[in-house]
Amino acid sequence: VVIRRYFKGGNEKWKGFSVYKPQCPPGSYTLNFEQTGCLPCPVGFFSFSLGPNCTQCPSSLSTQTVGSTSIEDCSICDSSVCGHGHCRVIVPGPQIYCECDFGYTKNDHGHCSVATYYLAGFAV
Repeated sequence: VVIRRYFKGGNEKWKGFSVYKPQCPPGSYTLNFEQTGCLPCPVGFFSFSLGPNCTQCPSSLSTQTVGSTSIEDCSICDSSVCGHGHCRVIVPGPQIYCECDFGYTKNDHGHCSVATYYLAGFAV
């Protein structure tokens, strides 16, 4: 934190001060600039503009590496999201799309569950 003093005029009387907090570049943040400087956003977070903070990816999504600069970097989805299948992230959005394993189908929530097959009116 840099403190700047302001003076009133020629006789140099103190008028006030302002506090300036350094800004970190996109993909980074700071907790205490004097001690650590700017650090890369951790996995699961991103920062697209100058500032001291990173933003967490939407629920069930993560980034692949540290220092991400865009929500579009939140392209890794938690394997537990789909259940029996694997997920893909569709951008823009981002949105999660589940691709179900053989024998499983998407339920009403878009997750994979055991497929029920009907043969002549009977569940198999």
